[in-house]
Amino acid sequence: MINLLVNNFYEFQHTEFDAVRAQGYEIDFIEKGQTADDLDLSQYEVGLIDGAFVRNNYARLDSLKVVHLSAAGFDTFPFETVAGSDLIVLSARGLYSKPMAEWVVLKALEIYRDARAFENQQNTKVWHWSGSAQCSEIYGKVVGTLGTGDVALEVLHKMNAFGATVIGLNTNGRSVEGFEKVCAVSELGSFLQECDIVVNCLPKTKQTIGLIRREQLMQMKPDAVLLNISRGEIIDESDLAQLLKEGHLRGAAFDCFSIEPLPEQSPLWDIPNFYITPHYSWITEGLKPRLLDLYIDNLTRYANGEPLLNRVDLSRGY
Repeated sequence: MINLLVNNFYEFQHTEFDAVRAQGYEIDFIEKGQTADDLDLSQYEVGLIDGAFVRNNYARLDSLKVVHLSAAGFDTFPFETVAGSDLIVLSARGLYSKPMAEWVVLKALEIYRDARAFENQQNTKVWHWSGSAQCSEIYGKVVGTLGTGDVALEVLHKMNAFGATVIGLNTNGRSVEGFEKVCAVSELGSFLQECDIVVNCLPKTKQTIGLIRREQLMQMKPDAVLLNISRGEIIDESDLAQLLKEGHLRGAAFDCFSIEPLPEQSPLWDIPNFYITPHYSWITEGLKPRLLDLYIDNLTRYANGEPLLNRVDLSRGY
């Protein structure tokens, strides 16, 4: 028997886990809004739980061998606490890529087609178009992704369909199939100079925090577009706000920020060519069934002693 704890944030029906019960799992659920205060956490071998739960309860999870996160990011996971242990950590990498890549296309087009100006006209019931309107197309542009993982690959597929060339940047410039070319982080400056649209897909690590500051933003084309679907701390928001006010960059759109919710006093709220969404690019009706499928697949693999999907490298933090 394998004792399994499910932190049921997504409110799965208990019967949806019948297939794994048949494989020898004994399952307890923590329903949304409940706590684990009354549970004997030392009995669980596998947990479908989040990083914060592990951080807050690790001392009580004596028998824990496998943690399956529902997230693709690891901001709340206590890597320093589990370092050196045999704990297996699995992520939901890849499940969020499709809606996030669609958000990238949406925001690129909103900026290129000057959507905000026309929305303002609609709100004031004004019908007006000038032949000098600043409208562009994705076709023929160079799109650069900071990172070459699952989200970046989905961005590549979407942008290729629009006729864009997509280049990528990763730690050492290792080749990744599909990208026109891949640059190393040491080539960041020349990479940024080449791009019409830059999309941040990097995970938050000690190496990526503050990677894009004023110096790097100034290396981008004056009419470039900057999109962020990763983590706010990677791009210096104060530097970006100042440069947007100075007229550098065509526009920018962020779905994630260094402080969330974005404070009311942030200057970003008042910049006309800056688009804000509340960290929602990953949300879709397709997420819950995809996550359940991944859970069931990995639980089945674990019960059968087979290789697990989406294993996290604890030494690298992703």
